Amino acid sequence: MGILEGSSILITEPTGSVGKALVSEVLRNHSPVLVAIHPRDQLKQYEKRQDVGDGPRERFFVRDFRARGHLRVAPHRLDCVIHATAIKRVDTAHYNPMEHGKTNALGSETVVIASVGARVQKVMALRPDKASVPAPSAVQPS
Repeated sequence: MGILEGSSILITEPTGSVGKALVSEVLRNHSPVLVAIHPRDQLKQYEKRQDVGDGPRERFFVRDFRARGHLRVAPHRLDCVIHATAIKRVDTAHYNPMEHGKTNALGSETVVIASVGARVQKVMALRPDKASVPAPSAVQPS
């Protein structure tokens, strides 16, 4: 039995390329009791609901994981939190440095603090410090 079997799992921002694959993997190949899916906006929530359905194991919440207190009010007991959010593209970070910091640093800190406060037993973070190769024109010095 894997570490996700029979668990209540929260996945932050499950609408990026890694998050989408992660949610599909967990729902198809593991037996979670509950998967709380937390995108930051309604459109992403709607699209994710269309993708995975709305069964008894899926719960959808629109929450900004970067805001302290938002994860603390989750209406269920969690066994595992998977923090799947990060701004990974160098060009996006270059043009949006404040959002990059809020998402990658503050967001990760907030998830850890909320998880510790809720006594979550397993917390996993997908490495937000990794970045893809930028488009050459995006980071040319001025």
